[in-house]
Amino acid sequence: MTAEMILALTIWAEAQGEPADGKAAVASVIWNRAEARRAKERMNDIRPCLTAVCLAPRQFSCWNSGSLFGARPSGEAWAECLLLARAMLGGAFRPSTEADHYHAKSARPYWASAMPVVAVIGGHVFYKEV
Repeated sequence: MTAEMILALTIWAEAQGEPADGKAAVASVIWNRAEARRAKERMNDIRPCLTAVCLAPRQFSCWNSGSLFGARPSGEAWAECLLLARAMLGGAFRPSTEADHYHAKSARPYWASAMPVVAVIGGHVFYKEV
């Protein structure tokens, strides 16, 4: 599976029902985590970091079961997610938040109380690890 498909599927599975700014915020979390990894590992190319961040165990729940490997999404939400992935891989993407974590408003993860909220967009709350 290509990096473009992994990125687009991650954004789609995590935020397909969100408005465009919600999808961009989820993409920003992926970008911000990948950028931190790229800097830490002193890599020039962020592409492998973007893929690694998406597929890291227990980071994006959409990959936990492995069911996305056979997914064939379509429609307007998928088109938006594919455009975001292409922008990320093409160097045109700029994060919309500084967030590196998020969760659905309905969730209560153990780590959330230790991080400042940087945005609430659609059905998600976004955080920046300190």
